[in-house]
Amino acid sequence: MPQRFALIAALQAADAVLLFIVGALLAGARRLSGPWAMALVLALVAGAALAVIYYFFGGQFLAFGETSSSLPPYLNETALLATLALAIVVYVFGWFWSRER
Repeated sequence: MPQRFALIAALQAADAVLLFIVGALLAGARRLSGPWAMALVLALVAGAALAVIYYFFGGQFLAFGETSSSLPPYLNETALLATLALAIVVYVFGWFWSRER
């Protein structure tokens, strides 16, 4: 099982790199580098904020006999609502930023 997980993680990382390269090439070819860079920055900041939200507000599950959780947080109502609020903020910020240009 760990070998399969490593293979899947490597394939997903390679897919992300290829999508990033293709997106950058297409944006450059169509002279859309500015909006593409803005979208990339918004996605990175939102992704980092989402990771923090998930870490601090995600639910915890204690397995039988545990005193502290050894499992990662899961998506609960608080984390879901915070994620929704973050998505709205990112959308509004991107919309205002694109209107100024």
